[in-house]
Amino acid sequence: MTADVRESASQDRFAAETEPFRRELLAHCYRMVGSAQDAEDLVQETYLRAWRSYAGFQGRSSIRSWLYKIATNVCLTALEPRRNRVLPSGLTGPYDGPDRPPAQAAPGEVSWLEPLPDQWIAADDPAIVVVARESLRLALIASLQHLPARQRAILLLREVLAFSAAETAEILGTSTAAVKSGLQRARARLDEVEPEPDLLLEPTDERARALLESYIAAFERSDARLLEQVLRTDATLEATPFRDWQAGRVRCIHLLDAYVLGAPGDWQMIATTANGQPAAAVYHRDADSTLRAHGIVVLAPTASGVAHVIEWADEPATRPRARQLPDRATRVRRRRLVALVALLAVVVLATVLAVQVVSWVADVEGSPSPEPLDGTRVGLVSGQEYVVQPGDTLWSIATEIAPDRDPRAVVDALREANGGPELEVGDRLILDID
Repeated sequence: MTADVRESASQDRFAAETEPFRRELLAHCYRMVGSAQDAEDLVQETYLRAWRSYAGFQGRSSIRSWLYKIATNVCLTALEPRRNRVLPSGLTGPYDGPDRPPAQAAPGEVSWLEPLPDQWIAADDPAIVVVARESLRLALIASLQHLPARQRAILLLREVLAFSAAETAEILGTSTAAVKSGLQRARARLDEVEPEPDLLLEPTDERARALLESYIAAFERSDARLLEQVLRTDATLEATPFRDWQAGRVRCIHLLDAYVLGAPGDWQMIATTANGQPAAAVYHRDADSTLRAHGIVVLAPTASGVAHVIEWADEPATRPRARQLPDRATRVRRRRLVALVALLAVVVLATVLAVQVVSWVADVEGSPSPEPLDGTRVGLVSGQEYVVQPGDTLWSIATEIAPDRDPRAVVDALREANGGPELEVGDRLILDID
């Protein structure tokens, strides 16, 4: 076996053993760093390091534990020089000053927590899906950012991924006692940050879907009153890159009505899910009446209404035109145009077929019009005999007696013949067509 063949076989074996864990590793890296884009990069680095050391993997632990050890340490290294990612509510208390538009943070001033689309980590097992959703809720991810990186890793490995204290110590290269102590401190800190987490509805719950649909309708119709039926009385509203955030339904609705909603049709949203919560891709009509990608909004639905609304806005300078969404009128015009083009294609095809039929008929009947043979004089030669039948015409006799010749030439020969007898029905004739 050549070296190339051996390496190819090793790569196939590596892929077969490690690829099943890619999505859960992505979720793990996201929990650690709070950024979907960074998590993707860290997973790539994890697999690169795993491949480089795969030949030395001796199977003392499972492939899954080995990959998590690499991924966790890749994340810890990446977090060392970075600021923690936060939401606006992680910077200061809710805004309670005079009425004004919310203030933006300066570019690069804050590292914002990012959402994670559910389809990035979708799994086939429903049980795994539920666990993933619960461990990716935005409130938990935001709270995790308040923990030191190693405490964050311990908490995730022990309570989310269910590794034992000994396995966690092996992954982090520390002692079991240090793992237990770090876990206690992490739990205490989370209790301080979020003492009573909300009990959220699953995105598939009909109540959650109804809340999302009503929220979308409120924006698309510019109907602030509809938001009163969606938000809880203690709801919060925050959006990046704004430092200010609102607490209380009255203040949330006032801000949206005064500075955001605009006119009916200014907004359009497409339902989706992110972080295990109902969400919507947001599009806004700009000055030239084009709908452009604006960001993503994630809701925290409860049995009594939406508790939290968080939106991440695209930066205008980097918002790609490729993500433009046509408005309803444009879509209608396009559908009509497609229907018109299809109709024109049918008409053109019918016209072409009609022309072809006319041309064929002209070829067939373009010779002199059929005439009765009764009384026609034709010449006689030996060897070709024909009995004139009722309704016979020059054309029908020509195609009958000379099917392999041009019927028009045969008819011409019949017409030009002379000297023969008068033809009547029933005559047995020898026709001179040579």
